[in-house]
Amino acid sequence: MPNKVVVFDLEDTLYQEIDFLKSGYHAVADYLTKDLGISDLYEEMIEAYQAGEIDVFQKVLDTHHLTINKSALLDVYRYHIPQIHLDTMVRSVLGQLQGNCHLALITDGRPRTKRNIINALGLSDYFDGSDVFISEEVGHLKTDPYSFEKIMESYPGCQYVYVGDNPAKDFLVPNRLGWMTVCLLDHGQNIHSQDLRLAADYLPQRKIKVISELIGIINDTNRLDY
Repeated sequence: MPNKVVVFDLEDTLYQEIDFLKSGYHAVADYLTKDLGISDLYEEMIEAYQAGEIDVFQKVLDTHHLTINKSALLDVYRYHIPQIHLDTMVRSVLGQLQGNCHLALITDGRPRTKRNIINALGLSDYFDGSDVFISEEVGHLKTDPYSFEKIMESYPGCQYVYVGDNPAKDFLVPNRLGWMTVCLLDHGQNIHSQDLRLAADYLPQRKIKVISELIGIINDTNRLDY
């Protein structure tokens, strides 16, 4: 197999972000139940989210006439230890790629939150720490070429593949850098909408329904057809 680098997005690519949301709501509900004696808040938050409530935590505070600062709830949500796991299929794909390709991760967000997610999913089994790029650690969002170019510097002369889910911000930079881009299609669980009607530069070159299809794309030819 030629020397290839496969770079992944995190949320709604390697795991479903809705699972983090549910875990965070459980943590906030436990926090409020313990300190304020309010029960059944998890179901209340989920119902508010599903109803399209923009600010679920403020809704909870207003409904129960609580004077607690919303920032305290946000901190619990953002920095709790998430009760999430890596799907068996994802684990299998990473295991098959590991050793045959270089693996890297590019994700936007807060370092502490993302590190908690990475640890909970056991992703350090597959990604070396130097190949994990978190936007607030490196000072550059995914829409900036910085992290992609750093990977190219670390692994020069390779074929590069980026796997993500959000055309609004995942594929523009790697497309312009000459990478192959692969979109994992939404099956109705993604938190952020997946708009495939954007300008061509924003769109992935390949689309897959399940992440196991990635193996076929990587192994299909000796030379990736960009």
